[in-house]
Amino acid sequence: MLIRSTLFSRLSYMSRENTELAGELQNVQKQIATGKRIVNMSDEPWTISQVHMLREETSLQSVFKGSSNLARTLLSQAENGLSQSMNVMSRLKQLAVQGANDTYTLTDLEDMAEEVGNLKERLVNLANTEFNGRYVFAGTAYDTPPFDSSYTYVGSTTEVSIDVSSNAKVETGFDGSDVFQGSVDVFTAIDDFIAGLNSDDDTAIQISLVMVACSAPAKLSESEESVLIQRVSERWRCLEGNDYACAYEYLSPAFRTVFSREMYLNRYISQSDRVLTGVKLVAYDRDAAVASVRVGVMSRPLKNTSSASRAIAVTPMTFDEAWLWNGGKWWYHENP
Repeated sequence: MLIRSTLFSRLSYMSRENTELAGELQNVQKQIATGKRIVNMSDEPWTISQVHMLREETSLQSVFKGSSNLARTLLSQAENGLSQSMNVMSRLKQLAVQGANDTYTLTDLEDMAEEVGNLKERLVNLANTEFNGRYVFAGTAYDTPPFDSSYTYVGSTTEVSIDVSSNAKVETGFDGSDVFQGSVDVFTAIDDFIAGLNSDDDTAIQISLVMVACSAPAKLSESEESVLIQRVSERWRCLEGNDYACAYEYLSPAFRTVFSREMYLNRYISQSDRVLTGVKLVAYDRDAAVASVRVGVMSRPLKNTSSASRAIAVTPMTFDEAWLWNGGKWWYHENP
């Protein structure tokens, strides 16, 4: 069928085309002015849901970043408190050795007792370490000092964790009674030490020396510590490459006797992108030949759900490890 084109229809068509072109030109001008490809939600409604998801994930990662910074600060405060506490215990051990020497007069022992009392005050202040009113050795009761004026623990025995990612937590609040009154109540041992010095009781001083020694294990020499740090770092280099077969070689002989290599590899089916950031010796018990080591790691899952995750889901983590000295080497202790 033949359709006639009138002048009016042609003009109407041209008017519609001009209107559409003007609208498209206006959108382009808006994009140029704002620097945004999507100016209005109606421009590409199918992408709006993705934008909302990315915004929500970015907001969540911002929260995790703040939590990670808080966790890092609290752990630093706890580490500093423990380090200074070890220095106090080392000094107490020195005084206990001196006090057990018969060459000191009663006046000398009384002066030692005064210093020991001052060290006790210093130690309880360290046990009450806090950051912005948050006490790190009070467990979940971190709003108040964990040790009162009578050196009694009034904190919580439940430790505190902070979420630093959607699937990772870091302990930031510790049970002070376990730290300072675990196997040995350090404050009771100091009281007994003071009493022994004031009464010139050699037996009490000798007992205090043993108790203080149990509270403050002997330190590794610099060369011994260097060997341990190197050994820990080598194992984590294996884990950085997700080479669990390599990491297996650093496990204690007792563990490898129970677990074969194949059994061990089957325990680790997930992989992570990990980078070692630091290794620090926390404590060493020479009698038990056990070293406590704290390892810092930046971790990120290899499989991420979005581009935003790949960009910002890097999580700082801390691991406390036990290493055993056996047969002239350090071995990582892992529970079967």
